[in-house]
This record gives sequence, C-alpha cells and structure tokens, in this order.
Amino acid sequence: MRRCLAACCATFALLLPAVSHAAITPEARAVVQRYLEASGGAAAFAAESTSYVHAKVFAFGFEGTFASWAARPGRRYARTELGPFKLEEGSDGTTAWRTDPTTGVIRPLADHDLADALESTWFELERWAEPGEGGGNVALAAHEKDATASYTVLEVSAPDLTGKGAPAKPRRLWFRDSDGLVVRTITRDDQREVTTTLSGHEKRAGRVRGMISETVVASMPANKLRTVADTVLANVSMAGLPFTPPKSDAAGDAVQWLGSKGVARLPFEYRARHVWLKARVNGGAPDHFLFDTGASVTVLDSAWAAEQGIQTTGRMQAAGAGASGGATFATLDS
Repeated sequence: MRRCLAACCATFALLLPAVSHAAITPEARAVVQRYLEASGGAAAFAAESTSYVHAKVFAFGFEGTFASWAARPGRRYARTELGPFKLEEGSDGTTAWRTDPTTGVIRPLADHDLADALESTWFELERWAEPGEGGGNVALAAHEKDATASYTVLEVSAPDLTGKGAPAKPRRLWFRDSDGLVVRTITRDDQREVTTTLSGHEKRAGRVRGMISETVVASMPANKLRTVADTVLANVSMAGLPFTPPKSDAAGDAVQWLGSKGVARLPFEYRARHVWLKARVNGGAPDHFLFDTGASVTVLDSAWAAEQGIQTTGRMQAAGAGASGGATFATLDS
C-alpha cells in the first residue's frame, strides 16, 4: 500500500547534498538523448522546474483520486484518497514524512523509508535525464523483446540522498525502440519485484507523457494500482505546499495514556514465542491479540471479525512471514 498510494512546504527549496561519482555510459547517453527528443526536446525538459499531476486511482476494489506537486531538485508533496484511506506525503530533498493512512498522524521518515521517499522523488523528477545525471549512475542493462515491441533497458541508480552512505536501490527503465519513450520501470521492494507500466502517451504541458500507469507487485496481481491522469501542468506555483513535515496536532494522536503521562502498564503473556495482549475492538469483550512489532497495519481474523459484526469493503492480497492470503478493509470505531 505504501508504494501503491500507490501512499503522498512552507519553506522553499533545500539543495540536495553534493554528490560525486555520477556516471553514464556512452550507450546509455544515446538512449537518454533520444528519450529527451522523443518526449518534447531537451529545452522543454530543462525549462520545466515544477509540475502538477491529478489522476483517478483504481485499486483494492476502490476508486479515488491522486494529486502530486513536484519541484526540482528534490521537493514533492502528494495526496491520495482511496476508499477508507487518506494519505499525504512530502519531501524537501533531505527530509520526508507521511501520514498514517488510517489515523492521519504525521510520521517523519527515517532510514530505509526516508531513502525510498527521496529516491522516489528523484525518479519522479527524472533527474537521471539532467546534465550530470542528477548525481546518479546510468548504464545499459539489456535489450529485451516481448510480443508487442523491442526495448533498450537502462539500469539507473540515484545518488546517496540521505548522506549516510546507504546503497541506492536501482531501477530498470525500459525504453521502447520504436519511439524512444519510457514504457516500463522495474524495481525491487522488500524482496519483491515491482513493475510499473506506462501507456496512453500524450503531449501535455509541452512534453509527451504516459497518462496511464499500472503498478503490480510480483506474485500479487490482485493488488494492481491503476492511475489515469486527467490534468498535467508545468511551471506552476509551489507556494504554501507542505514539503517539510507540517506541525502535528497532538490532540489528534491515536495514542492516549490511561495512567501516568507517558507511562502505560500492559499485562501480557509470552507463549509460543509470541507476545499476547488483551484488547477490545469497538468496545466488545477483551480478546487475545498478537503484538507484532513488524506489522504495518492491524490485522483481524476474518471469521472473528464477522462474528463481531464488522463490515468490510474492498479486497487485496496480503503476505507475511511464511504465509499469504486475501484481506479486506474495515473502519473501526475504537
């Protein structure tokens, strides 16, 4: 969900950290130059300092909207509304944040999540096509064919945007040989391959762009995220957008302390190598729950949820440690 929402500044641009060792191979340079010409010309690319995209989003049995504002060299703010989820996210080139899609609580990003957010902005702004490759590395990876076309594939890596020496996560960009346009990107996320296909190319705001995007995680085809852009603007004002984390409203925090401030006493049992807690759902009787520090969402057994009268909507494929299956969504009162 995090990469499908398909997930979203009162100050002006903060420069990205100085980066060395940018490189592009001669074969890759020719592919990038052809792409720039095919998509509207190098001058049109260089003249675009900011962009705005609005799209309809289809995923998990829901229909919603997506809006994104981006500004070179590394600022981005996005909003997604999809079924019961509302997600905002932003980055200013050095920091990034995201709201919890169910509670709305603002979460500053760190470590792996921060690197992912900064790299996603770098790719969205196509900084690899700039002179100097935006500090990244670009190389010829392969020549591929399928039933419809042949492609030249480049492997592109962003620079170390966090300044902590962490290796970047390379992406493979597929350029269609017939016209030079990017029609596919492939990356790996949490040991899974994520493929985004671009189609419906049109000239909008001075450049040719893929107006339809479909993102699929390998082995989880039911989780396809489809976006259809209806508005694309270039060189629009970015004034007032929250690229840096907005101040959180403490009163809206989902956690409330029942005892001393900042202290909670929770009885638990440790058995079968798991921590078990008792919790109430929608004010019902206490029941046993596993406390999983690695979980990004709260998961209820579907049969138990039905017994409690919890209404569900949508559908997705879910996977955890050693298990996978289907899941639906529910909004709880408490």
